[in-house]
Amino acid sequence: MDRKEFLDRVRQATSTADLPPVRPDPPGALVGDLSTVDLVGRFVERATDVNTDVRLVLADDALEQVVAIMERYKADEYLGWPDSQMPIPGIGAGLIARGFSPRPSEVPSENRLQHQLAYYDLLVGITGADGGLAESGSIVLTHGADRSRMASLIPDAHIALLPASAIVESLSHWAALKPESVTRSVNLVVITGPSRTGDIEMHLTQGVHGPRHVHILVLEDR
Repeated sequence: MDRKEFLDRVRQATSTADLPPVRPDPPGALVGDLSTVDLVGRFVERATDVNTDVRLVLADDALEQVVAIMERYKADEYLGWPDSQMPIPGIGAGLIARGFSPRPSEVPSENRLQHQLAYYDLLVGITGADGGLAESGSIVLTHGADRSRMASLIPDAHIALLPASAIVESLSHWAALKPESVTRSVNLVVITGPSRTGDIEMHLTQGVHGPRHVHILVLEDR
């Protein structure tokens, strides 16, 4: 099979592929039973195990926590989701009022390389999180319009705002609760701690394919 034929088959397959339906019932025996576990506590424990900075904060205090992390990295700019896509309102507006500047996430059709290289010095990215997985301390992000994937991948540090109510047992449980997010999102990413890359000599390097630091603010109601 030559290259053209192979690529034609790939294009045909991707244009007609259809994801199987997500089972509407809970995953049950497919995953371990965590029904009696404090999901928030287990999430914090597992996330901490993979070198994630996790903080339980009141939603009203989230802005102050974000500002403190920004100041820790001496960052005056950030790449982030707009307020309309965040789990609580006012984060972006509050940061702007404090003198921080959002960097546009749209990549123009012209001079794309120069625009993308300008992200090189970004220190902080700020996003929401669609779910938290107690079994692994991971967060789930779905991407699409106004939900930049770059915000969680390019900067040196990623700050994610996760509602405590969005923490579930596992990815299977989350998919059962949010089937439309699995089948309709442009991109879905499960993030477990900072980026790690190992070479053939077993040397582990952080920050090669993503942020070196991950901060999760678990938002609790009063």
